Amino acid sequence: WIPILHYKQNCRIREKDILMKQRPTLHSVYCYPPWQCHGQAYILNYWASPQLLEQSKAYNLRPSRAGHMLHVILIRYEKTPIGAYDALFIVDHPVRKNQRYSTIAKIFVSNEASMLHGQNLWGLPKQLAKFTWTETNTATYCQVEVNGKNMMIQLNRHKNSPEFYINSHQLPHHILNVQQHWQSQDYTFTPQFRGKLHKLKSVQWHDSDEVFPDFNQARYINSFYMSEVQLLLPEAKIEVKTPVSRETT
Repeated sequence: WIPILHYKQNCRIREKDILMKQRPTLHSVYCYPPWQCHGQAYILNYWASPQLLEQSKAYNLRPSRAGHMLHVILIRYEKTPIGAYDALFIVDHPVRKNQRYSTIAKIFVSNEASMLHGQNLWGLPKQLAKFTWTETNTATYCQVEVNGKNMMIQLNRHKNSPEFYINSHQLPHHILNVQQHWQSQDYTFTPQFRGKLHKLKSVQWHDSDEVFPDFNQARYINSFYMSEVQLLLPEAKIEVKTPVSRETT
């Protein structure tokens, strides 16, 4: 894991780079990878039917005749190189043998710095949203507001849930390898994480149909809460995709 002092040195203003890559603003501080992040996370696992995938085409989910697994990740980042922020995203996995990479199909974050960094450094299609959290003895409620539209995620906990340690090295490579396409560039990277899992009792989605896929229609699979997670985001390999010109004779 990268010491905090190391990645603080990567946070700097590089106006020349910003101008060359047409950054949105000259006054943004860009913290370059690798990033070490700490926080709390919810890992929600679903099997999406072909019908749900078809209904959710607007969220860039891969179609599948048989349906396939999706992960929804909700994170409360407490420490990152750009400060604390919240994130909600869908991880869509390969559905054919010739597909080697997962993709983050939809992602909301709670501050502009995270949005700009994610778009430019990892090709993530980040959008701004407002996150409001409410805690009770048995559940956590997360309200997400996007362009004036609200949805609620209700995360129900067991009173006593055993704890399991997990490290990303234990998972198959095709789950962790991510490739994103953003503004004519391909971004490929492999995040790493570790932490302790607690099994969730259940999850309910409220009023999500105008903001997010309706995961109440998906088959819920064992899902987990991570009270403390450490995440490492490495530098992405970036390839510029240039259009192929066709000359006519």
